[in-house]
Amino acid sequence: SQEQDIYKFSWKKEKYIIGGGIAVLGTAFIIDQNQTDITEQEVSLLDPQNISSFNRSAIFNLNEGSAKTSDIFRDGALLLPLSLFLTSKGKNEWQEIASMYVEVLSVNTALTFITQSTSSRVRPFIYNNDIPIEERTVREARRSFYSGHVSHVASMSFFTASVLSDLYPDSNYKWLWWSGAISLPAITAYLRYDAGRHFPTDVMVGYTIGSAIGYFLPKFHKVGNGDMNFSLIPSSSGLSLGMRMNLN
Repeated sequence: SQEQDIYKFSWKKEKYIIGGGIAVLGTAFIIDQNQTDITEQEVSLLDPQNISSFNRSAIFNLNEGSAKTSDIFRDGALLLPLSLFLTSKGKNEWQEIASMYVEVLSVNTALTFITQSTSSRVRPFIYNNDIPIEERTVREARRSFYSGHVSHVASMSFFTASVLSDLYPDSNYKWLWWSGAISLPAITAYLRYDAGRHFPTDVMVGYTIGSAIGYFLPKFHKVGNGDMNFSLIPSSSGLSLGMRMNLN
């Protein structure tokens, strides 16, 4: 007998994700185009004492090995959801899973891009006077908040674990899926901190947002969750992300 579908797509729901994602990405692109390189004068005015004690330790980090390793984690995370297509139930719903995969990637990219563009928080290593000034006066250095590497790995790993849990709710391997989902972005977060690319709060927020996107988006498409609403709305203050979930 044919197994009951786990996920269902409808334009009534997808329009919020697709339309909101396009609007947010467009807004972020416009804002980013108006960004300029950090000037030497701006760097000279930066005072580490203005950073909270919780974040201050990051300015002394500059481990290029960690930076390169974090890139590997970021790129490798794209492959995690592909494991879903190797399962029997995943094969039956490959179109829905593939569509969700693209949506998770798009939504996370949009949120990260708009937040980095509007916050313009400088990276920790910009405060380090031991680093040549020419390496600190670049536009990319304004994208500290929040960590895109961490949010990306978190969204992909939590998405994979969330879908596997939906497909196989009684599996004895759920602990393994979720252990990996929790650990991979945590390791990436440390690597970005150790590389001097992000403050602790940057990676914490990236972890939270990425994991929420990866976990909730499959629930949004799950059969029976018809009362769950999801929207992305750009505003003058940056981005408003709203989600309402009604489970009976």
